[in-house]
Amino acid sequence: MIVKIGVDQLWEFPVDRFEVLGDRLMLDRIAADLRDQSDDRTPNEHWTTAGRADESMHTMLTHWVGSVGELPLAEPAAIAQTSGEAGLLARTVEFVAGIDAFGIVPQGDTAHALADRNFRMMDLHTLTELSILAPFLADFEKPKLRVLEIGGGFGRLAEGLQLAFPGQVQHVLIDAVPTSLMYSFAYLRARFPQLRVVFSEGEQSWSDVESADIVVLPSWRSEILPVRSFDLGINIASFQEMDLANVDRYFRLLDSRIAPGGVVALHNSRDYVFQGPWHTPENWEQLLKRRTPRSWTRDFPFEVFRVRTQDRTDSQRLHDYFYRTQDLAYFDSAAMPSPDPGSEEQPARRPNRLSRAAARIRARGL
Repeated sequence: MIVKIGVDQLWEFPVDRFEVLGDRLMLDRIAADLRDQSDDRTPNEHWTTAGRADESMHTMLTHWVGSVGELPLAEPAAIAQTSGEAGLLARTVEFVAGIDAFGIVPQGDTAHALADRNFRMMDLHTLTELSILAPFLADFEKPKLRVLEIGGGFGRLAEGLQLAFPGQVQHVLIDAVPTSLMYSFAYLRARFPQLRVVFSEGEQSWSDVESADIVVLPSWRSEILPVRSFDLGINIASFQEMDLANVDRYFRLLDSRIAPGGVVALHNSRDYVFQGPWHTPENWEQLLKRRTPRSWTRDFPFEVFRVRTQDRTDSQRLHDYFYRTQDLAYFDSAAMPSPDPGSEEQPARRPNRLSRAAARIRARGL
């Protein structure tokens, strides 16, 4: 059974955790393998030109987690300036403290205490995502939670899951970006030397890697994954960069690999590359659809689904209605405050800030 960590097991990150060098031979091998594929999974130019194997991976952080996500909590002024929101750090810490499922967030001067443990904004995002998911994972009665993550970047959530549930998670991380595949393998292997971290390539089958704790797998090799065998599927902020055809492709993959009763978690902006409705599988029962402090654009929900064997679109319609009439309606009403009739000064208009934030997101691929 998945057991939450105790309050005595507080996260602390090494100062130099991103001083990990790439592997040029490995990157060239992955890139050549990608070029040999006949499908359309080649990532957009933003990703194919990002990063070099002879650089430390910290140079890639902005691409993976955004210009705000990479900032240390020890730099509150930089967080405020970069985000355009003076209260973002305090609001995020308050939100995380309110839902913390692991006893990570200390009482009192929380931001300073986390800064002393080398937290960055991205680590608050990780703690937020795992705390939201924790109640939905409590009923899995098995030795290990099997996780399938699509577009995991450098392994941020894989790292968080290993910290939150030590020895209780097998994580398969799928990506189509050669630099992300190379660096996630290098980072997770350096971060968890006690675990078996493997990169699956060539003609390997699932039986060759199934005993590993963490498997890094090119998306074009995903057919080796056993059907109906995973408990949790995740995509955080990468479906938002794809066209509908690729989102549909990954929905089919998740639907075929997540076992009935398993959970799927998605957190993506709908104000990005493709802005129409997604073709969410009809048998996914919606359990949650809400905005979080990481929701940089107006329509940026955190969604949780339970995979069922029958039609559950009624639950999707219900949560979508509440999301539109509560979260989005509140956002719209709060975004344009009415000016004080007794003042000639106009209030700051939040949509302008959000438009600037959205432009930064598009520029940096958050």
